Amino acid sequence: MDYAQHELESDFRALGFGACRACMTNPCKWKPLLDLKEYTARRQELSDELHFVKMNPEQESFDTIVPISVREFCFLLLFLPNTFDACLLRYKTQVRRA
Repeated sequence: MDYAQHELESDFRALGFGACRACMTNPCKWKPLLDLKEYTARRQELSDELHFVKMNPEQESFDTIVPISVREFCFLLLFLPNTFDACLLRYKTQVRRA
């Protein structure tokens, strides 16, 4: 164990029983990264948009709530055989644009 690890371990022990190694506090102050209520609402909004698109195939254009970067990446994932090819193609198109 080197000096840095030893120092980190002693700082952790100083926090006492119930300390969190991730946030180095006692008690842990971790908050979830995903707000379930907002996630569910966003997912329903996207589901409604997809349903609208499926029900109106004759419409040539419509307003969307999905950012273009997400649409481009999802298109690549859907139509390329594996994710590595999709990421590689995305990288090549970004390099060409620059």
